[in-house]
Amino acid sequence: MEPNGVCVYDEGGRKTTLLTPPVMWGLAWAADDAVWVAGGPTFRDRSLYLVTPTRPPQEVYRDLASISVQDASRDGRLLLHHGFERMGVRAKPPGEDSERELGVFSWSWVADLTADGAQLLAVEGNGPGRAAGAAMYVRPTRGGPAVRLGEGSPLALSPDGKWVLVDPPGEPPRLIVTPTGPGESHALPGHRFETIDSAWFLEEGQLLVDAAVTGERSRAYLLAPSGGEPRPVTPEGIVSIRGSYRDGSVMGAGPDGTLARYPLRGGDPQPVAARLPTGTRALRASGDGRFVFVGRSGMPYHIDRLEIATGRSTPWKAVRPDDVTGSIDVRTTALSADGEAYAYTYGRYFQDLYLVESLRP
Repeated sequence: MEPNGVCVYDEGGRKTTLLTPPVMWGLAWAADDAVWVAGGPTFRDRSLYLVTPTRPPQEVYRDLASISVQDASRDGRLLLHHGFERMGVRAKPPGEDSERELGVFSWSWVADLTADGAQLLAVEGNGPGRAAGAAMYVRPTRGGPAVRLGEGSPLALSPDGKWVLVDPPGEPPRLIVTPTGPGESHALPGHRFETIDSAWFLEEGQLLVDAAVTGERSRAYLLAPSGGEPRPVTPEGIVSIRGSYRDGSVMGAGPDGTLARYPLRGGDPQPVAARLPTGTRALRASGDGRFVFVGRSGMPYHIDRLEIATGRSTPWKAVRPDDVTGSIDVRTTALSADGEAYAYTYGRYFQDLYLVESLRP
C-alpha cells in the first residue's frame, strides 16, 4: 500500500497500480495473487474489493457500517472488522462550568471558535480537510440551532464571528471568505497552494494561512482580504501559532519544537526562549500573549500552558466526554483567547470482528 494506491511489483521491479481509492482501511493477500482491499471515496463510504494485476477491481461487498480487512487465509476466509463510528463535538461555553454536546449530526468536527468563545464553527461530513460533501455550520456554544453556511471545508472563523474562510469543493484548493449572516462571499485569487493545512484571521482583517506549494513544505503565508500574491512569513517547515500576532509579528513553530517570532514585513526572526515540549502541538497563543496552549494526545486529552517568557509548562486542563464508552481519542480542539471556552472533537467506535467464509465476486 502506497500513498497513491495499492501497487504490486514483479521480479524485475516493475510496478502495477491495482486500486487507487482516496481512503483505504486495510488489505490482505488472497489466493491466486489477488488482494482484498477495504476502501472507498470517503472515510465513511467503504467497500470490499478484490483486485488482481490482470483484471479491473471488483467490488464484492458494500455496507452502511465501516468495514476493514484484518487478515485473509489461503482457503478464502476473511477476518473483517465491522462496526459503527461517530464523531461528536463538545464545548464549554464562556462563564459556564459544564460542557455541552454540540455536534450537528453523527460526523461533526470542530474547526474554530470566536475569540470570546460564544460561537462555534463546525464541519459535518467525512472529516476535516477536503472531504467531498462536507458542510459547514455555526452554532452558539451556549446552545441553539446550528446554521448551515454551505458546502466546503471551513478553515477559520473571524474573531467577531462574522466571516468564515472556506476551502470549497473542487480542485485545486481555493479560498473563499463567506459571511455567517447577510452578505456576499468573495474569492481570494492569486494563490497557488497545493495543500492548505490551517488558517486564522489577524486583527487587521488579513489572513495567515499555513500551506504548501508544489515541491515545498508547509509554511505561513500572509494574504490580503482582496487577494493577490501571498507573502511568505516563515521559512519552509515553520508553521504559525494561531492568535500569536503581536507588534507586527507572529510566532512560528518548527518541527523540533523551537519557537521564534517572524515579522510580517520580513526581516530576521526573533528567537523565543520557550520550546514546545516533546509530544505536544501548539493550539493557540493566549490573548494576553503570555502563554501558548499546547495539546498532548490521549484520552483524556491533556492541555498545558507554556509560559513564553520562562519556557515553563504547567498542566491546565484534561478534556474527555462524560461517557467514554467506545471513545479512545480527541481529534481536534479549539480555544477562546482567554481559555475560558473550548471545544473538541471526539471519536466513538463500536466494532465487531467477523470471520467471513465463501465470499465471492
